[in-house]
Amino acid sequence: MAGFATFGLQLSLQLACDILITVSLTAVLHKHRSNSMLSTTKKMLDSLSRNTIENGLIANIFVILTMVFYFSRQNDLIYIPL
Repeated sequence: MAGFATFGLQLSLQLACDILITVSLTAVLHKHRSNSMLSTTKKMLDSLSRNTIENGLIANIFVILTMVFYFSRQNDLIYIPL
């Protein structure tokens, strides 16, 4: 049972780190976008921000799905492929 608790803690920490990385990277890109004077640079930073949010969202959805399957169905190991 110690392995199950460790895996649950690992998933929780992974979710927290993914959220922290996504939020901080988006904040940094937004800060640099507001300081930029060139429209092409602003467009590029907008694109990078959108890409960061989309990739962070996808990663967080899969971690949340893994956590849901892990905590609801621990006996059949359905969460392993995710």
